[in-house]
Amino acid sequence: MYNFESLSPKDFEELTRDLLQKDLNISLESFKNGRDQGIDLRFAKNSTNELIVQCKHYKNSTFNNLIFSLKKEVNKVQKLLPKRYIIVTSLSLTPQNKTKILQVCTPYILSTGDIYGLDDLNNLIQKYPKIENDHFKLWMTSTNVLERILHSDIVNESVFRLEEITEKIKRFVPNLSLDKAHEILEKENCVVISGAPGVGKTTLAEMLIWEFVIKGYEFVNISENIKEAFSLYSLDPNRKQIFYYDDFLGTTNLTKNEDSRLILFISKVNKSQNKKMILTTREYILQQTKILYEKIDYFDFKKCIIDLKNYTKRIKAEILYSHLYFSELPYEYILALIDNEHYLDIIKHPNYNPRIIEYMTMQKRYKEVLPQNYFSEFIKNLDNPTEIWYHAFENQINNKTRSILFAIVTFPQYYLPFGKDDIQLISNIICQKLYSEKINSLDYKNSIKILDGDFITINKNSIHFADPSIRDFIENYIYKNDLLPSFIELCNRQEQYRWLYNTYFTRKKLQKNYAYLFFNKLKKQNSIKHNSNVTELMIRIIETIGNEDLISEIQDTFDYILNHESAPYNNEGIFSNLRTAFFENNGIVINFINQILKKIHLDIDNLEDLDDYVNIAKFINIWRELLNEIYVQEIIDTINDKFEQLQEDAIDYYEDDLYYLEEAKDKLEEINDKLDLLNDLEDIEEKIYELSEQEELKSEFQQEDNKSYGHSYRNVISDIEQEEKNIKNLFNSLDNK
Repeated sequence: MYNFESLSPKDFEELTRDLLQKDLNISLESFKNGRDQGIDLRFAKNSTNELIVQCKHYKNSTFNNLIFSLKKEVNKVQKLLPKRYIIVTSLSLTPQNKTKILQVCTPYILSTGDIYGLDDLNNLIQKYPKIENDHFKLWMTSTNVLERILHSDIVNESVFRLEEITEKIKRFVPNLSLDKAHEILEKENCVVISGAPGVGKTTLAEMLIWEFVIKGYEFVNISENIKEAFSLYSLDPNRKQIFYYDDFLGTTNLTKNEDSRLILFISKVNKSQNKKMILTTREYILQQTKILYEKIDYFDFKKCIIDLKNYTKRIKAEILYSHLYFSELPYEYILALIDNEHYLDIIKHPNYNPRIIEYMTMQKRYKEVLPQNYFSEFIKNLDNPTEIWYHAFENQINNKTRSILFAIVTFPQYYLPFGKDDIQLISNIICQKLYSEKINSLDYKNSIKILDGDFITINKNSIHFADPSIRDFIENYIYKNDLLPSFIELCNRQEQYRWLYNTYFTRKKLQKNYAYLFFNKLKKQNSIKHNSNVTELMIRIIETIGNEDLISEIQDTFDYILNHESAPYNNEGIFSNLRTAFFENNGIVINFINQILKKIHLDIDNLEDLDDYVNIAKFINIWRELLNEIYVQEIIDTINDKFEQLQEDAIDYYEDDLYYLEEAKDKLEEINDKLDLLNDLEDIEEKIYELSEQEELKSEFQQEDNKSYGHSYRNVISDIEQEEKNIKNLFNSLDNK
């Protein structure tokens, strides 16, 4: 007997559809076009509404509430004019209740037989057991199952926490990981569920445990060590058992001979006919244990790795929806996420994590936040998901492994274009500075193996963080633990400097002493070897500090550019940053740019490269009012005289290359615009037109081959649009919560 409390309105509607389709032998359309259409399910022929089904599933609702709702629905039904109208509700109905509903919905409901209550639905479920099996939330929370479990001899019943698991079933959203883990468990009798913190390893394990308990398996929870499992293992061939070892590797401190005993027990379960075993761990801990314990390293664990990258937008939406629906959140909090479709910002957030979703929908959490601040607080926790990574980073990896993560974070977002030798070198420097320890080749190899799968992903010679929230956490950790001065001192590569600036200085949260420290580090670097990118950062920091006198500190850099670079006007980044910093009244800057102008004036007659002319045009455009006007005009006149020749040279050089011809045209247009010239581009445009015609002729021969691709692409776009609509309507239904 089911009360349907474990089902959301969406689940209830899908169950109703499947039951009625089977019982009436028709195919019902599901409608998700808005909350006010008056249609949940429909059967139609020739654009006629033969049958309309209205589903009413309100948690903790009453019959009076149902009648009130149906009176409003009648007005919508009048416009639809169905030949038959069916009401389905999760409430238990008496004959008098059905008569009342019939009166309210006359003439659209033909008889009380078209009114389905709780008992009618349970009757259909018994009639069609396959449909029951297809709706796992239904049979996993049935009263029969609960009674059976409550009165069985559950080992470690206090640990099992029955009520907690039934609550999780309501919120659980099936995904590919469930199917994969189930397949391994059926085939091997044992599965290791691994993944990063907060992705749902324990929840997935509990769903599997619950399923097998329903099938008559005795539950054995292993809370201390594998010795417990041996003591409770039954040799009775008719006694089915499922063993659960959550976080079975802990912090990798296995007790004496624990590795041998663990492997022995798993092997025993593998060979049995009536035993199952589920273990959970974080991937990096498993890899670390394999390094420390040779026997575990060689043992073939059958793993199911939960990866958030495999979660579709729809699955993420349903996880959020389920947590909201089954939470105790007052309506105004849910409304805060529905308004302006804020739920999409949560679903699409790069740090999306089921643990944060659970955390933010807990009663103790939302009570600390006002409804109007609920969405911003939700995003704040996604932006800075410290809760997810802090424990693992602080307690479950060592200093050497931690130093490798520190090294990786100092390079560009998501991708690290360096080989292992570079990372090992940088990690070793960091480890010596922060922890007074050295990282040798074996340390590095073992640490990388530990991190791979949870903290990082390795693809050939590139290293990515497994989840963007890991980078966010480590960057915040550096700042909050006052490690930034050490990192400013340790960083010595251009990419690291840019990371420091973009991460900590653009956010305007640092003390000025950090900025001065960073500026002096860059100055020292530039004194060793000039680098224009480093100079750009120095100028930006001067602007951040607000001390224009520091311009004198980069005088040596200006002198280097003037005396050693053949084309100083190509330093576009430096000029743009100087201009943005608004230093036009600074004598050093004015002298510097006018010296460059003199250099341009001397070289302009001999230049041939189109890029040189583009950069000169940009330079003059940026600084024109501060430059010597006589020099400027002479340079412009020279470029104007040479413009036609530049166009002809581009046509000759890129004669048959449409892409580069169009690029050359764009450059010529930019020179024209920035220097206010009046030249036409007729020759190069004509050449581009000719090549374009040839390209079109070629493409005609390929159009037939591309039709299928185009059709596929359009289907993908259509699927994405439909998915967005379905998600929108899913959350709109929360209005009825």
